[in-house]
Amino acid sequence: MQSRPADARDVLVLHNSYRPARLDDQTVALSAKYLEVLQIWADTWPGRVANLLEMTDQRGHDMTVEIAIDDLPVEATPFARDRMSTALFPEGAMVAAVLEAGLRGLHKHVSHSELRLVRGSDLPPRVLRDAAALARPGRLRAIKRFPVFERERLMQIRELRHAAALQSNQFATVDYYRRWIDDRVAFIDTRLRDGDAATDDAMDQRRARYFSGEPLHLCFSGRLDSMKSPLDIVDIAGALRSMDVPFRYSVFGEGELRSEL
Repeated sequence: MQSRPADARDVLVLHNSYRPARLDDQTVALSAKYLEVLQIWADTWPGRVANLLEMTDQRGHDMTVEIAIDDLPVEATPFARDRMSTALFPEGAMVAAVLEAGLRGLHKHVSHSELRLVRGSDLPPRVLRDAAALARPGRLRAIKRFPVFERERLMQIRELRHAAALQSNQFATVDYYRRWIDDRVAFIDTRLRDGDAATDDAMDQRRARYFSGEPLHLCFSGRLDSMKSPLDIVDIAGALRSMDVPFRYSVFGEGELRSEL
């Protein structure tokens, strides 16, 4: 575990929807992706970095890794949702927490929250609602779930109004919330680095291959469940076939819709 100067003005407190969690007094479970994110924060943030950890026996999905708490690249801060206090958030600390993971009324515990609180959201509740409806063909059951998502939508809007910024990796989410937080900072996060993007030369080579008659190569990467809309692949393939466009599709991922695909 890293040791940094105890300057409260430089503290960054994190809570993420990947739910990094304490399994016991020595072990933490978190996704491999989020472990990478924590390492990046530890390497780049100028002060202390603390991550809120909840006690749980849930080990999450297949991407979850378990490591010793002392091996985390940041400080581990245990907390319980029903016992939050200002003690978790030092005076002047920057706090980044996601909307979907709850933590209602977080601004009440964060000093100058309108300047120091960043809220993250990957998907607005209406998208989650539609995904739930698609996953459950019974219309009545889906309709009964809609009020839950409407309450969540209103709650998220209220929470965002107390935040300095909205962080998301979805342009649709930023656009959706803009009408209620147009005076707040909104930014897109991404782990894509300059070296990961195709160069102009690479794009020229791809165009040359396509116009020479080689098939267009499309890829899908992610969870194969309704929230990620992998079945859109079928519609795209149908559209390309109708236009006589040669193509091949590579799909990387696992999930409940794999057999249907």
